[in-house]
Amino acid sequence: MFAVLLDANHLRALAFSALLIFSGFTVIPYITLYAVQNVGIPQRDIPFIYLAGGAATLVTARLIGYLADLHGKVEIYRMVAVAALLPLFVVTHIGAAPLWLWLVCTTAFFVLVSGRMIPAMAIITSAAQPKLRGTFMSLNATMQAFAMGLASTLAGFIISQDNAGHIVDYGRVGYVAIAANLLAIWFVSRIAVHDQRPAAPPPTEIL
Repeated sequence: MFAVLLDANHLRALAFSALLIFSGFTVIPYITLYAVQNVGIPQRDIPFIYLAGGAATLVTARLIGYLADLHGKVEIYRMVAVAALLPLFVVTHIGAAPLWLWLVCTTAFFVLVSGRMIPAMAIITSAAQPKLRGTFMSLNATMQAFAMGLASTLAGFIISQDNAGHIVDYGRVGYVAIAANLLAIWFVSRIAVHDQRPAAPPPTEIL
């Protein structure tokens, strides 16, 4: 464990991982509450949010992974993360809206915010020294859990409810998420990625 933590590149990768989770989980735990209280979505229609988002992600996740393999993990991560800025803003700022419009916003949110994780996790995994990868990934899971709890707790301190039951200051939570996402986009360039390809066998000596 100390060998992992003494590697500066490992620490940068762990910080990047924490930023990814933090930028999503400031917003995610309160989407349902905001949808019911502010957007006006009936409680019975809430499952459609996750049904549409999950179905779309099932298709787009494979596409994002393919593009990351084809064009490079860092490049595709940056493209998806930049695109995720729009649904992060819209989902936390939209007011009363019909169900179909809310589903468009939340589906884009799930596709892009979760889609960032596909190339990002490939980057994080590749940042570990091969001989230390198991311990590194254990610490990464711990860091992500910590970031998840910190994000949802901070968002809980920011938002409140008015006398009508509406969620107040969810937009400020969105700005925090956007700031963390932008910081992660900048931070990814500081991570060195180890070559994961097996070493080429030595050339056969010609007698």
